[in-house]
Amino acid sequence: DMGIKVLGMIENMSEYRCPSCGVESELFEGDTQALCDALNIPLLGRIPFDRTLAKTFDKGVPLLDATYPTIKKYQEIAERVTALVDYKKVLAQKL
Repeated sequence: DMGIKVLGMIENMSEYRCPSCGVESELFEGDTQALCDALNIPLLGRIPFDRTLAKTFDKGVPLLDATYPTIKKYQEIAERVTALVDYKKVLAQKL
């Protein structure tokens, strides 16, 4: 035990959204929520496999459109993490 607290789990490549029709399909079988329940940790979010976003990362160009669906998911996860972390306590421990 290294004494590191796990805040939660984020499922990566949870689904694929067809760029032509917008239909979402699961990429892998599994039950991330059941695993989180078994470990007694929250599921912080699911990030889909997104070819458009991957291409922007490959080019080193950020996608800054806050209305883009995958970006919204990242923002939601960030809000959940922020709610779990007491920044004042973390800063006090580092000082």
